[in-house]
Amino acid sequence: MARPRKEINWDEFDKLCQIQCTQVEIANWFECSVDTIDRAVKREQEMGFAEYFEQKASKGKISLRRQQWQLALKGDKTMLIWLGKQHLEQRDKNSSELSGPDGKPIETKNISDLSDEERKAKIHQLMVSLKMIPGGENAS
Repeated sequence: MARPRKEINWDEFDKLCQIQCTQVEIANWFECSVDTIDRAVKREQEMGFAEYFEQKASKGKISLRRQQWQLALKGDKTMLIWLGKQHLEQRDKNSSELSGPDGKPIETKNISDLSDEERKAKIHQLMVSLKMIPGGENAS
């Protein structure tokens, strides 16, 4: 005799999807296996779990987005700044400036302009300065 089918409360299931619960978490909520959840969705909703989850999860995302907009429109400065960065390409200004020794410009040189010997010497010098290899005159 086969085990009775697990009854799924679809209102609860949908709410779990809306708050972005994982399939494992949903299965744990209903005290069954992920396979049981897969079979129930296919049997009763006539689609795979991923498709069903995406439909229900997007309703949760819409709800969350609505709440964020409402907070922003009520004057929540943090939410206003965050939404501005997300949707209006607003960014914090970074006023850092880099300079070389004694405040002079950093000297740059395209490595492709170096000869093979110069390139090897620069790499060796960098590896010594980063302590990736021992320095000194006898080091190769």
